Amino acid sequence: MKGHKLIELAKTLSEDELKQFVHFCRFSTYHKKSLTITFAELLLKLYPDFKPQKIKKEIVFSKLYPNETFKQKKLYDLIYFEMRLIEEFIAYLDFSNNDFNQKKHLIAGLRKRNHKTLFAKKLEKANTVLLDQDERDNLFFYNQFLLAAESDRYFIMNNLIERNNSIREKVNNLDLFYLSTKLKASCEMLSREVLIAEKYNLDFSRDLVKMIESNHEKYLSHPAIKIYLLIFKLFDDLGEEDLYLRIKKELKKDELLFPKNEQKVLYEFLMNYCVGRINFGINKFMSELFGLYKHILGRGLLIENGQLSQWTYMNIATLGQRLNKFSWTNKFIIEYNPLLNPVHQENALTYNTAALHFSMKEYKKALQLLHQVEFIDATYNLGTKSILLKTYYEILDVEPFPHLVKSFQTYIRTNKLMSKDKKDIYFNMVKYTRLLFNLKLKQKANKRSVSQADIDRIKKPVMEQRTIANLNWIMDKISELENKL
Repeated sequence: MKGHKLIELAKTLSEDELKQFVHFCRFSTYHKKSLTITFAELLLKLYPDFKPQKIKKEIVFSKLYPNETFKQKKLYDLIYFEMRLIEEFIAYLDFSNNDFNQKKHLIAGLRKRNHKTLFAKKLEKANTVLLDQDERDNLFFYNQFLLAAESDRYFIMNNLIERNNSIREKVNNLDLFYLSTKLKASCEMLSREVLIAEKYNLDFSRDLVKMIESNHEKYLSHPAIKIYLLIFKLFDDLGEEDLYLRIKKELKKDELLFPKNEQKVLYEFLMNYCVGRINFGINKFMSELFGLYKHILGRGLLIENGQLSQWTYMNIATLGQRLNKFSWTNKFIIEYNPLLNPVHQENALTYNTAALHFSMKEYKKALQLLHQVEFIDATYNLGTKSILLKTYYEILDVEPFPHLVKSFQTYIRTNKLMSKDKKDIYFNMVKYTRLLFNLKLKQKANKRSVSQADIDRIKKPVMEQRTIANLNWIMDKISELENKL
């Protein structure tokens, strides 16, 4: 049964959830109930490893039918029922974990049974709970719409003639839900255009922006509409810095009106804008990006399921080094390492500490650690080789440098997962680092042997191309050679 979707689904549950699943099976209406309970108990015993030797079909069958010879069809019939049960259980978990959903279904049930007293009481209670919550995101408007819709259905069902605002509230909240959701999705589309190089038709979204701005008093008082509208304008026409600063101010003022996962997404929009400005050569946005990272790190927005992504960890450490915030970066690397997935902790600590030593010009310490990094994927491979190349350049180590150049170029050329653009960026880095290495070696032997014309033959194409990994470092090395003329 290795790889069977029942096993794969069971792996996604926690131990407590599997225990709940056993109880869930006891109250199921399926025939063969006792066997589905036994099966659920068996899954719990096998959790969390589900060792291949223990989940062979014949072994599982013998546990479920101890006095029978193996019959594959009989086992698969039971697996079918168990799959149906575990799917129902996951749906039940999702339902039971959403308090508002339960209230909404209760209100709908009371309305269908036309229980006037309880319907009115539960509807009022749900509205009160909704209004008392801090969040005012698009789902807030959707939930208000659902409650108003139930109130309106009750009004129609009973042919009531007294004044009722439910249809007005239903329509108003539907408008707010639609506009906030549409703007949110439009911002995501703009962001995705950059990531996957695809163009979307956003003409209708632009028309909506104009409509909202012409009715600003009605719509822009809601941060869920206002902030996404500003973000859309920022990315749609590459808005200026003033618009970015305005969004940052609005977001910090109203961030608690959004759930934590959405706060993270909103800040990621701002961070993506900063990255775009940095890539365009506006380096002051590195400080802006660093400030955003520190803010959301302090708010715990980067922690998901108790863990910090190793890539976010790397990005923050790298940015801290580029800004020469060495003490802060060292503290961050040590303090946040335990929050990484345990599988990645040691390798991430080794790599990022090595990178920090390089930035602090502690090249021997960097080299010692770089040779211990495991190349678990292209990011670590490219990063480690890049730092090694720069380290050999800095200490002018003539023996390993050419070998690394050759192996680096081979790795780039044979890597089937790298895009052509990414390959070109790293090929250019290796190429210009090698040319600069030769000039530095020549200049060390005889300062007069290197002229400005020699440096310009490298400097000019670098400044024209700019599609080079570690471009700022290469420009710094060019300046160093010029200063020694």
